[in-house]
Amino acid sequence: MKTTYILGAGFSRAAGLPLMNDFYLTSKDIYPELGSPTKDSFDRVFKFWNEYSSVKHYLNVDFFNVEELLSIIEMNHYLAKDESFNLQKDILIFIREVIKRRTPISSKSDIYSLYKAFLVNAIGVIKDKYGLYRLTQDSENSIISLNYDLLVENTIDLFNNENAKSQYVDRPIFILNYGENIEHDKDNLSPQNAIEIKIAKLHGSLNFANDLIIPPTWNKTNNEQIKGAWQLAYEQLSSANKIVFIGYSLPQTDSYIKYLLINGIKENKNLKRIEVINPDDEQGTTRKRYSSFFDENLTDKKMFEYIPLKFEEWAKSFPKEIKVRYIPDVGVY
Repeated sequence: MKTTYILGAGFSRAAGLPLMNDFYLTSKDIYPELGSPTKDSFDRVFKFWNEYSSVKHYLNVDFFNVEELLSIIEMNHYLAKDESFNLQKDILIFIREVIKRRTPISSKSDIYSLYKAFLVNAIGVIKDKYGLYRLTQDSENSIISLNYDLLVENTIDLFNNENAKSQYVDRPIFILNYGENIEHDKDNLSPQNAIEIKIAKLHGSLNFANDLIIPPTWNKTNNEQIKGAWQLAYEQLSSANKIVFIGYSLPQTDSYIKYLLINGIKENKNLKRIEVINPDDEQGTTRKRYSSFFDENLTDKKMFEYIPLKFEEWAKSFPKEIKVRYIPDVGVY
């Protein structure tokens, strides 16, 4: 069964990275650690933030949500063409610093054990009889990520580092396919025994070339540089047997994700199941949001299931040990 996993902010929250509505408070926490000129960029973003907070006297706007703030900044630039244009670079610095300073460093931490277990079970990573990490031969699973962070990349590096220690000549290396024309910091890796994992990062990533991060605003898809990631996501959605949402609440503002899902599922002739892994409030707000988007008959047919758990709670069911399997025809050692 080919499964496509869609990762939202809740997937990264387990590692201590902020959700959209936590960005402001998290940025305040790390501000004392900053030096110039990074602190200057934060100052300019905070200044804009404070200036627009006066709108709260008239409108019910959540200014603690960075998505709201950045959407306002982009609309301001689009309409007024004023000094907010200078904030574009500051915004990228702001996002990068908050994420980088909240991403776990140690590969030995329990957090990376969690993400390692996820990739083992979700993508189909196994150990062959020589103790080398590979994928099961029939694994076609893929990832669509709405996050900028490198938690998946860092975890993949753990597999590669372990394989690099092996005494065998044929030491496979995992490489990531981000989509056509998406340049990233490991583009030079193309060994013959590479194992490819497809991951479409729709908002860009910290390791993409040319500072390719698309701020989470109303104008998300108007960027040709990221089109390859969207095309890859569409291809994976249109061919998946199963789609699993993890840590994604399907917010009303994310109409662009809904349109991507509609187009991908329209072309899909083999979709059998949809699962959502996401905690919910007492009113079941997120469950209702998904239920209103997907046909209610899917639940009756047991094709749709909402599992109200955090990612780390759901992942506790993963086996702790990696299965050792003999995989034929993988090359000569």
